[in-house]
Amino acid sequence: DVTIWNNQSDGQWFSLASYPSDWISFEGGATSLVVGGYGQRTFRVGVNPPEDARGIRYGYTIAAIGEKTGRSSVDVVIPVQQRYAGVMLTDFSVSCSECSGETEFAATLKNVGNIELKNLALEFIAGQYSKSILIETLSLGEEKTLTTKFLVDKWAPGSYGASAKLSSSYGSGFKSAKFSVPEIKRIITTKSAQKNFWGSTIYTTIRNDGNVEDYTEVNSEKTNDIFIAVYPAEKPSSITGNALTWYAVLGPGEEKTISYSQVFWPIPFAGLFSLIAV
Repeated sequence: DVTIWNNQSDGQWFSLASYPSDWISFEGGATSLVVGGYGQRTFRVGVNPPEDARGIRYGYTIAAIGEKTGRSSVDVVIPVQQRYAGVMLTDFSVSCSECSGETEFAATLKNVGNIELKNLALEFIAGQYSKSILIETLSLGEEKTLTTKFLVDKWAPGSYGASAKLSSSYGSGFKSAKFSVPEIKRIITTKSAQKNFWGSTIYTTIRNDGNVEDYTEVNSEKTNDIFIAVYPAEKPSSITGNALTWYAVLGPGEEKTISYSQVFWPIPFAGLFSLIAV
């Protein structure tokens, strides 16, 4: 901001100039202005260095040439900061040391330069899986924490490595951590029944939702009704009276359905008797 004082009783015009004139613009594009008698007027000079300007101090002389008072000037120095783009991967962590279910991975990026950064790619790696996240902008001095999740329930028990990897033209970084997945034993059993003319058919589905081989058994519904007979679709592992038992060993993710029929035997017997009578 430059102020002109007119020390004359009459108003006068002042021509404006800058030496050098590189990157200079006067407010409103004016090259001259009028100042009243014994008055003053302030105008703004814009300095717009290009992005590739050297990071040094630049000197300018701003001059005002009055009709009556002649030339008057003031010197100013404009420091130009060197453009510097830089980003750092400052932190990486796993939400647990012994993990099950959804496990969260977090990494922190920091803009250590003096310009805004755009389109940074960060890759999360856990075991044999990976996910990439795009950071659209990272402002000057900004620190941003990014998170992602991996579902580790079906992973085999053991120790795993995890890491975050930053690759960009502004900088790169790599940080790693360790976590483990314990043995998870989880057998899910669902049952359904379908009615028919003779009685009903019972379906039992067993699924291993754990991460290790597991054992389970399926038992037929107990009944003391002497008119109910049980007929399995698959040979049972053991029979105790009217109760059937199947044993099964399932690998991780394996599923099996066991079915049997409960028949009210007087119905088919009556049909057979009627046929013989006919």
